[in-house]
Amino acid sequence: MGQGKAYGEDEVRALLREALVALTADGTPAGDLSVGRLCTHAGISRSTFYKYFEDRPAMLHALSADTLHRLYAAQRSWLARGAQATRADVRASMAALLQAYTGERAVLRATADAATTEPSLAAAYTSAVQDYARAIARFVRAGRTAGTIPDGPPAAETGAALAWMTERTVATAPPDADPAALADALTHVLTATLAIPDPT
Repeated sequence: MGQGKAYGEDEVRALLREALVALTADGTPAGDLSVGRLCTHAGISRSTFYKYFEDRPAMLHALSADTLHRLYAAQRSWLARGAQATRADVRASMAALLQAYTGERAVLRATADAATTEPSLAAAYTSAVQDYARAIARFVRAGRTAGTIPDGPPAAETGAALAWMTERTVATAPPDADPAALADALTHVLTATLAIPDPT
C-alpha cells in the first residue's frame, strides 16, 4: 500500500502516529512493535522510515515533540492574557489539554515506556513541563507586581507545583475518567491559587 510513493516528513510522522495508535489499541505494548511492523501498517517502506529517523527512539522523539507542543498550546493562551485571564479562559484551556491528551495517549505511553532506556526522551518531556512551569511563574510575578495576585510562596516553586500537578492529573487519569470533572478540578486549583476571577 503506497510503498512506491514519495512521502514528506510531516506525512510520514502522521502515518506512523496512526499506525502506533492502531497497533496498540488492543493493549499491545509499544515496545513490542518493530520498525518493520510499524512501516507495514503505515504503508511506507523501511527506507522511507530511515530517511527521516535513525531508529525507533528517534521516531518517538519526533512524535512526542509534536504531541507536547499541542498539549501545552492551549495553556499558553490563558497565560498570555495576563491580568485579563478569567476562570472561563482557564477552564477552556484545561478542557483542550484533556482532549489533546486523550488523542495522544498512545504516543505518550510509548514515549514513557521508551524513556526508561532512552534518557533523552524523558528529558524532552520534563523540559516541556518545565517550560509550562516557567510560564506560570512569569504570570505569578507579573500579577504580584500589578497587585492582582497576593504574595505567597516563591513564583518559581508555585509555577512548578501547578505545572506538575496539572501534568500528573492528566497523565495518570484512567481512560474512563470524566474529562469535565478533571477540567473543573484543575481549574479550581489554578484559579484559586492564582486569584483568577470569575466574571460571572
